[in-house]
Amino acid sequence: MQTIPDLLRSYFIIFALYNKSIKMEINMTSIRLPGYSDLVLVDSIIWLKGEGSYTRINFRDKPSSVATQPLVWFEHHLDFIRINRSTLVNQKYIQTFHCIGNRSGEIQLVDGTALSVSRSRLDYLTAILKKQE
Repeated sequence: MQTIPDLLRSYFIIFALYNKSIKMEINMTSIRLPGYSDLVLVDSIIWLKGEGSYTRINFRDKPSSVATQPLVWFEHHLDFIRINRSTLVNQKYIQTFHCIGNRSGEIQLVDGTALSVSRSRLDYLTAILKKQE
């Protein structure tokens, strides 16, 4: 008969294995998202929008999708730029950027989407885009 500590140890091993099987797999060019059987190319993602504990992923060539990871997870794992509290952008898809006074800014993406840049992110975004030129 198993003791309670042995049962707990077994439970934690099973839980860890289960958690490992559903974690997103990442490398430099692709990412495994829940609900997708194949890897998704990072370059196919234009921008991400945080929606509570979920993230809406806007793709270049297919309809948007919702992931069960918060936006901060993507911020730590992808090389995207945070332009405001709830938006990350793939800098490869930024078409234009302009400041609106000293209070905010706006970027235009290649798909025609206009996104606002918060005042606290203006200097950071300007510096990154100047490095890119």
